[in-house]
Formats: sequence, structure tokens, C-alpha cells
Amino acid sequence: MTTYHPAAMGRLRDARVRFRYETLPKWRRGAGQRCGLYWHLLTRPSSWRWYGDWRRSLQPGHAPIDDAYPLITFGARKWLDDNLTDAMRVFEYGSGGSTFYFLPRVAEVVSVEHDAGWFGVMQKKLDDHGATTCQYLLREPRARDEDDPPYTIDSFTSSFPAFGRMDYGDYVRAIDAYDDASFDLVVVDGRARISCIKRAMPKVQPGGYLMLDNAERTQYRPGRDLLSDWSCTDFRGLGPNCPFVWMTSVWQRPG
Repeated sequence: MTTYHPAAMGRLRDARVRFRYETLPKWRRGAGQRCGLYWHLLTRPSSWRWYGDWRRSLQPGHAPIDDAYPLITFGARKWLDDNLTDAMRVFEYGSGGSTFYFLPRVAEVVSVEHDAGWFGVMQKKLDDHGATTCQYLLREPRARDEDDPPYTIDSFTSSFPAFGRMDYGDYVRAIDAYDDASFDLVVVDGRARISCIKRAMPKVQPGGYLMLDNAERTQYRPGRDLLSDWSCTDFRGLGPNCPFVWMTSVWQRPG
């Protein structure tokens, strides 16, 4: 767990490894991932506590939806284990293993999904699970007219080129149906994340939390800036099913 301390050399070197990752040839991506992973383990000995869990998650037959765990860093998942209570209400942008992780631990889960195919898979699994404390919502994107729409807090767009021409407004605004200060935790781990952050902030109760996965990505900086008055804890390190290190961050609303 790292809470903004100055010893940031490991972060800097990891960032250099991952710089412009998506522009590299596939073989170089793998090399960069391994370098970042090995450097993280060498410079942060405490990360070895997750090594066994990480290796198991890479074995055949393991996936978040089947094993009921969120696809966030292990440190962030430990934070959830320590802080969730059975009285909490959780809203999540993006569904999957996290949905099944939350169900037995909190009073209610509201999950919004943008992909109709994945929604069908999840809905069947929820029905088979007999889930009664989950509101599961499908809010599909709409095509935009612009060839190169902006990626801003109010654009409702995705930062990924493959989805850049889609409008995720209905998805982002799904949380508007709920009262302000009505959720103990909002998890942002889907599309149009900086737009989701802005929309979610008033819905978090004072003293409640907002979690952003992949928080190290530079395109999410505008969303992080919105939360500058909230206290923040970063969990950078290993996570399940992925051969690289990344960061999940949690903010607590004042009050």
C-alpha cells in the first residue's frame, strides 16, 4: 500500500517500461511487462506476499467471474476485505467477478454494463446464483457522428480508439437514478471513466469511497484532479490474471 510518499523511483521506472505500451510490437510488449513486474518485485519485497495468488490466477481454469474476485490489484482487494460491511450499498461501473465478490459481503450491489453480450452471460450467472440483492442494468452506447470525438470529463467517450466514436452517456448517467450520498462505495472500472467519476462523486456519502482501477493511466488524470479534495490511497502492484503491475486507487469523501 502506498499513500503518496516521496520514494517514487520504482514508480518512475515502471512508468518508463510501460510508456507508449500500446505502440510497441507484441514481442516488446511482453518484454516490457516482465521488466516492470520483476523490477516491482525487486524493489518492493512486500509484494511477494501476493506472488502465490498471482501465479495461481494465471493457471488454466481461473478467471474473475468463476472465482468471484475483482480484477483489481491485490492490495486494493485486501482493502476491500478489510473495509466492506454487510450494511453497505455499492455501485459499480463494469460488471464481472467483482459483482459476485460484492454480493455476499454488502447489503446491495447496483451494477451497470455497456456490453449486451457480456450482460447476457452475467445475467444468466446471476440467475443461477439466485442473486436477490443485485440490480443489474444494461446501458448500451450510441454511435457518435464525429470522426474524432474529444475525450473529456463531459464527453461520455472512451479513451480507447476502438470505442472512441461511441457515446456512453446512458451508461455514465445510470447513477443519476439514485439519490445523492446514497452509496458507500462506487467502483469505476468500465468505459468513459473520467465522466463516470464526475457523475459518481455526489452519489458517494460523506465518509464513503470511490475506487478507480488502472488509476496510473495518464488519460484519467482529469478525473483524479476532480478528487483533489478527497483523501487518496494508491495500491500499486500485482493483480490477478495479468502479467504486469498496475494501480488501483481509493478516494474517501470528506465528512
